[in-house]
Amino acid sequence: MSFLNIFHLLALLLAPILGLLVYVTNRARASNLFFLIFSIIMAAWLGFLGAAFYLSDELWIARCIRGACMVSVFAAFSFNGLRVALLNPELSPLRIVRTTWPFLAATIFAATICTTRFFLRNVTWSPDLDIAEPHYGPGIAIYGAFHVVALSYLTLRFIQNVRVAVGIVRTELQFVMLGSAVGIGFAMLTTVILPVVTDNTIW
Repeated sequence: MSFLNIFHLLALLLAPILGLLVYVTNRARASNLFFLIFSIIMAAWLGFLGAAFYLSDELWIARCIRGACMVSVFAAFSFNGLRVALLNPELSPLRIVRTTWPFLAATIFAATICTTRFFLRNVTWSPDLDIAEPHYGPGIAIYGAFHVVALSYLTLRFIQNVRVAVGIVRTELQFVMLGSAVGIGFAMLTTVILPVVTDNTIW
């Protein structure tokens, strides 16, 4: 097992554990619930990516790619829910979901696209390169556009919120921004960047 395996497994295990620990400290806080959901989504994303690198069956690789992309769009929605919950601690999780319904609708639409051949036509295994090659359809443009818009929106809103927030709310927002940047960056490094640079799969 390489160091990439170890890093990936640690991230896969620690994400939901950390989310659960935060949640049980105060189950009444909506922000704790959204953080738990976000942590589970990130773990699922890492799991799908790891399986896609590990498997050699084209059909299952395609399913894992679709699964990874599908759960990734929900990460943005749960992260926005966390932001709203920190700013409005009096709101219940259901109320937050209702007030952010346009974001949820766009998320469900993008996630649905990810499950179709319109998004991913097929995957072919290359014995010479020992790697699977995904063949995307026009839906990849919708998926990419969703992430660009969602991440731009979240970044802008977080910056605006941090500037006007005070006290513990400001500290929590800064902590969430830093922690999420580190976590997502670490996940991308160990599951995508390093395997490509080192010409090595995760497993």
